[in-house]
Amino acid sequence: MSNNNIVVFSGHIVDRPQRQVPRFPSSIVPQVSQAIQEALAIKNTGVSWARRI
Repeated sequence: MSNNNIVVFSGHIVDRPQRQVPRFPSSIVPQVSQAIQEALAIKNTGVSWARRI
């Protein structure tokens, strides 16, 4: 029997440059991406992307 992990992310898109009050500025994307990759590696979980159209 295998151990399957499913992780679902949802949240805010990266802020537009003209956004007055920062919520998810593009300047932190590399740090957030690295943190997510490290957390998924610990859980031995792969990555797949989907988006609403």
